[in-house]
Amino acid sequence: LSTLEKVRQPFNVNSLAVIAATNALKDQEFVKNSKEINTQGRLFWEKNFVNHGITFWKTQGNFVLVNTQKSFGKSGAEVYLECLKHGIIFRPLANYGLNHALRISIGLPEENQVALKVLMSQKDG
Repeated sequence: LSTLEKVRQPFNVNSLAVIAATNALKDQEFVKNSKEINTQGRLFWEKNFVNHGITFWKTQGNFVLVNTQKSFGKSGAEVYLECLKHGIIFRPLANYGLNHALRISIGLPEENQVALKVLMSQKDG
């Protein structure tokens, strides 16, 4: 088991998470609400990225990708580490060959607001 932990990618899901997700998908009201929250969150991020001159890739998923080099003059890992100091966890993507990108999961409105504030602090630093 310890050997598997050494090679497991971060943010990987386990079998319990798969079972929980399968059951959640059976609840159509939950699915509908989740889609709406995701859509609103995606629009929030896109609008703010445009307003603040942040370079990003458009998405239809539950996350957005930011070009940290063009937006902040830093690698994804550098922005990740600075945001982590403030309790915000974004995902650096160097292990996918995207050294200057960061994956931001779409959260609840309050979470998105806090994450945006911390991310924007990188423009000054």
